This record gives sequence, structure tokens and C-alpha cells, in this order.
Amino acid sequence: MGFVKSFYSIRLLRIVLSIFFIILGFYGIMDNIDESIFSLNNTRNFEVIFGVIELVCGLLLLLGFFAFHSRGAVYWGGVIVFIFWLVRVVLTKVIWCLHISSSTFAFRFRPDFYQWLLALATELIIAVALLVIIRRYD
Repeated sequence: MGFVKSFYSIRLLRIVLSIFFIILGFYGIMDNIDESIFSLNNTRNFEVIFGVIELVCGLLLLLGFFAFHSRGAVYWGGVIVFIFWLVRVVLTKVIWCLHISSSTFAFRFRPDFYQWLLALATELIIAVALLVIIRRYD
């Protein structure tokens, strides 16, 4: 009975994550919609590039239910999405927050420390959820 509950929980998690990535990707592509805490706060080009990648990641996770019949395809799709998400977190929460000038080195939390911390925690929860899906299909 525990396996059945776990199996359906993982499937539900995959569906919800895929819908999340599809929505986030769609918002990133559209120029009049704000991505809230998931905004890249960078140039419009990065928003569109990441939006397309997020949309593809969401479709990849969702298509795993219908198109991929092997566990390996779902596993490798999840690994690709997980790596992409970690790169996004490092860029948005570390690299783009560093400010180096001729005489100073500063780390600026965007928009402030509390919202930065909440966004980081949320993005790490999404990363762990992706890791759970990967581990289920390895």
C-alpha cells in the first residue's frame, strides 16, 4: 500500500512541476507578464532564453507520461531539468548578486534580504522535488 501511495505522489509531483515550468516559461517569453520572485532581473534576452528553456523542461517532464516508455528517458530528462534549475539558481541568487567595482566587493540581495531568502528557499524546494523525481526513476 505504501508503494502505491508513493507512486501516485511522485506522479502528482511530476505533473505539478511540469505545469510550473510550463507557466514559468510562458511568463518568461511574454514581455508584459512579471515572473514575481522567479524574475531574472536581468536583460530581456535572458528572460526569453530562460523562458524557452523552462517551457521545454516543463514539456519534457509532462511528455514523460505519454511519449517516453522507458524509465531511462524520464530519468535523463529529469537530470537535464535539474542541472538547468541549479544553474539558474546559482546565476540568479549568487552570480548576478555580486557587485565588484574598482575599490569594493559587495553582495546585494535583490530586492532585499528577506525576499531573496524566500526566493532561494522556494527554488531549493523545487530543486529537491526534481531530485526526488530523478531518484524515483533511476
